[in-house]
Amino acid sequence: MLTKTWKIYYGNGDTFSDKDGDPWESPKVDVQVIAVQDPEVGRRFMFRHSYYIYKDDGWLGVDDAASLVLHLLEDIGRIKAVRAGLIVSQEAFRAVMKTAKEDDYI
Repeated sequence: MLTKTWKIYYGNGDTFSDKDGDPWESPKVDVQVIAVQDPEVGRRFMFRHSYYIYKDDGWLGVDDAASLVLHLLEDIGRIKAVRAGLIVSQEAFRAVMKTAKEDDYI
């Protein structure tokens, strides 16, 4: 398993972290928030992206299909996983973000 600390929060309330498996083993759709360990600020949240890519150096949010294709073409050997976000209601998103912020995993 990779050593970077991260956790994915899904719209249905499920989570998947580096303790559950490698990035490519995580569910592929309905990503709402990804929390990652950040040496400068402790933890950082990625959210409201259409796609999330896991490369050798960690998670990256991507906002459109064209950018996703560019990353795939330029970094095909380094990309380990691609996950997709889904649009949810503001209420549902706030609930997921609240859960992520209150989680002490990272």
